[in-house]
Amino acid sequence: MKVFFSSRTGAALLAAALLGGCGHGADTAALPPPAQDLTLVVAPAAIAAGEPAVLSWRALHASRCIAAGDWSGERSAIGRESVSPAVPGVYRYELSCSGPGGSGVRVAELRVSEMPAAVRLSFGAEPAQLALGASSRLSWKAEEATACTASGAWDGAREVEGTATVTPATPGIVIYQLHCIGAGAPADAVVQLEVLPVADDFAEARRVFAALKAMEQGCCASAP
Repeated sequence: MKVFFSSRTGAALLAAALLGGCGHGADTAALPPPAQDLTLVVAPAAIAAGEPAVLSWRALHASRCIAAGDWSGERSAIGRESVSPAVPGVYRYELSCSGPGGSGVRVAELRVSEMPAAVRLSFGAEPAQLALGASSRLSWKAEEATACTASGAWDGAREVEGTATVTPATPGIVIYQLHCIGAGAPADAVVQLEVLPVADDFAEARRVFAALKAMEQGCCASAP
């Protein structure tokens, strides 16, 4: 069986083929480059002078990133960086990134406050040398502190300023420790007491008496 096409039908088929080819080519045309996707954060956003904060950033589709403001220089597209400003103030960190899809800028601000004052602790004893059974008076004062804790020959929570009377129970060196904390750096202090044994005025007499008694027992044991 033979199938014949008219010239008009052939032209229609050729036109349809050409149009189909053009449509397929349009579907596969190159897409525009992706737009810039840039993030920049600092954590924590507020610190005391000298403390660290971390800058984190990510720049998708970027080929180059430049830091400006309170930092500078080229940066990779993804990264982390620690900063520790020593002077109070507001610090501004800017990051500009560019790529085929365009450019973008992000800014992160870090607030830096004064460093809290460190604890100043004074701690002493009067007297520092005493006989066994006698007492000594401990005294202390912790400026810029909110709490104190005792350890060593005493223990427990203590006020930031106060006194305490102690009576060591054994001779030798007795150690009292105090640790105080506040908003700034903590402080520690140590007091040592020298506790002397009590003199025994009758020790020599007892020794002579024991020797005489031993001699008497030996003499009597050897008698017939």
